[in-house]
Amino acid sequence: MEIIISGKFSADVHDAALTAVNELRDLVAATDFSDVPAELNSIVFFPVILSDDLRIATKSHRSHSRKENADFVNVEVDHAKWVGASAKDQFQMVFDALKRGIEETKPKYISATAAAELIARLENARTD
Repeated sequence: MEIIISGKFSADVHDAALTAVNELRDLVAATDFSDVPAELNSIVFFPVILSDDLRIATKSHRSHSRKENADFVNVEVDHAKWVGASAKDQFQMVFDALKRGIEETKPKYISATAAAELIARLENARTD
């Protein structure tokens, strides 16, 4: 199984969001998930950091592609909190959003035990 990181950002936070997401990509790339049992081939994760000025009501959602055997996961990161946060806290926000995305994956695709293992490996990679 693999985790692919993308993102959706409003222009006012784009640069900081891209920095945090690139750091998250590096962390995911450095983490081995190959032996974690999952029915999915991949999770495609989109942290969503959009200004309320855009008036987009639904920012978090999930869809499953049978053809790609992948979950596409959009998790909202609070824009107002993001704007006032340090770079370290911004990374933590996208990291926490990824953890939520993994935890909320349907058990038929990733068991709770496997989801916990994915998150534990990510947490351990942060401290290595």
